[in-house]
Amino acid sequence: MQQRRRRYAYFQKSWSAEFVPRTLFYWAKLYIDSFKEGEPYTNLTKCITINLVSEGFKLNTQVHSVYSILEQKNCQLLTDLLEIHFLNLAQASQERIPMKPIEKKQKLIHWLQFINADNKEERTMLAATSPILQMLNEKIDVLSLSPVERKLYESRMKLKSDIATISEVQFKSGLELGFAEGEARGSRQAKLETAKTMLTMGYPVGDICKIAGLSPAEVDAL
Repeated sequence: MQQRRRRYAYFQKSWSAEFVPRTLFYWAKLYIDSFKEGEPYTNLTKCITINLVSEGFKLNTQVHSVYSILEQKNCQLLTDLLEIHFLNLAQASQERIPMKPIEKKQKLIHWLQFINADNKEERTMLAATSPILQMLNEKIDVLSLSPVERKLYESRMKLKSDIATISEVQFKSGLELGFAEGEARGSRQAKLETAKTMLTMGYPVGDICKIAGLSPAEVDAL
């Protein structure tokens, strides 16, 4: 039977003296959290804490280090129930590795560099190495949009959904002409919604016409 385990992840902007006792405290709470009175101690499950440190990590110079309980002379492992991981984001940012990762370590470093990236260009470059990072990068880009840009983005996404829905229905029924007409209606509706949003936010009519693709008369009629 596969061994059960519990994980806890924690992010710290900068290293401090209280970090080690705090991560031990969180590990201890997690270790006994589900333990019930009267149960045998063998029911306790493996617990892993993962600490991401952005700046000033003091324990070593490794990107990823793992601590456990060892005998002091021969370094014999006492138990595998305790694992405390540290991921050094500052050290990962200094690593220079190929942009097409092959090894597991390379993927980890790219992931840490992505987390610690300060600008969009760097994030985009790192996102190209992984489908998951690419998906996360797209989510970050959407969250970074201004209110107007987000409205425009949502309008475009709605238009794509309308076109996809119409396409599926018409494909099943074989009405190609009906699809073309439905696509045109969906496109115009998205333009009108975009223009309405920009009007409520006080944009000049000229700017609205350029972005929404409508004539001044169509905008005035809204």
